[in-house]
Amino acid sequence: MSDVDVFRLAFDAMEWDELAPGWRVKRFAIGDRVIRLVELTDALDPEPCCVGHIGYVVAGRFTVEFADRKLELQAGDGLRIPDGEATKHVPRVAPGESALLFLVE
Repeated sequence: MSDVDVFRLAFDAMEWDELAPGWRVKRFAIGDRVIRLVELTDALDPEPCCVGHIGYVVAGRFTVEFADRKLELQAGDGLRIPDGEATKHVPRVAPGESALLFLVE
């Protein structure tokens, strides 16, 4: 392994992990830090999530539904959702579309 390989995260070489229909991820963890490349498609039907997220929309677009509002996100947008029941959310992708997210946790 070269010195460069110690610092490079080869997401292209990583296998996708299918978490559920419409939701797959490539994940790198070191210690308590995790970065994920997440792909969402219109087959996605997740349970509401109370975990916080910080990230960037690499490609596509999707909606994050909260109890009292919807947030439309598209390529180039960043996002920050705090932890907690008050910010419980569900991502939705329009039929025939997908979104690619880079998340840091």
